[in-house]
Amino acid sequence: MKKIVPALSLGLALLLAAAPVHAAASKLSIMDLRACTRAPSPTVQIDGCTKVIASGKVPAANLHQVYAVRGSAYFRKRDFDKAIADFTKSIALKATPEAYFQRGMVYIAKADGAKAKADLAQAIALNPKFAPPYMFRGLIFFKEKDYAAALIDFTKAVELQPTYIEALYARGVAKKKTGDEAGGAADIKDAESRRQGVSQRLAQLGITP
Repeated sequence: MKKIVPALSLGLALLLAAAPVHAAASKLSIMDLRACTRAPSPTVQIDGCTKVIASGKVPAANLHQVYAVRGSAYFRKRDFDKAIADFTKSIALKATPEAYFQRGMVYIAKADGAKAKADLAQAIALNPKFAPPYMFRGLIFFKEKDYAAALIDFTKAVELQPTYIEALYARGVAKKKTGDEAGGAADIKDAESRRQGVSQRLAQLGITP
């Protein structure tokens, strides 16, 4: 699965790095900034972002990004409740399609299809050209055996991002489930020819012909 919410933007990182840092007063260091923006370990990233938030040095317009990054780190640790709390805080500060998408992904991990679909719908409403929410809402519909709805979403994901091979494969499977054997076989063959192992990856998500 692609990581949708990136690390803190370079602009924000530079803003933070340029702010005066007094370790005794703010308990914030350049290492904390680096940990929050680029640490490979989610545990280290969470600690760094927590210190950045507590420092009070983040410009108000950018604080939602820090919560989103920490939420993503909690998600990587599979601490889903804390991830949801951070994405909810991020959304409250600034509602972005990426934050709604990420919170929707957490709900998918918690097997809460209703809340996941609601968040993915919000992501789509905020940015109708953002392909991943269609793909993952289609996945929920597919698991609910609503193959017609899944096909609509997988098709939209492919239309928006023709190189989205997973969505192309999923569309092929959904076509088969809705009676379009020839169209489904063509999509599956196309996807498999363009990305080795796509069928195995989609099978792990429950997408099988």
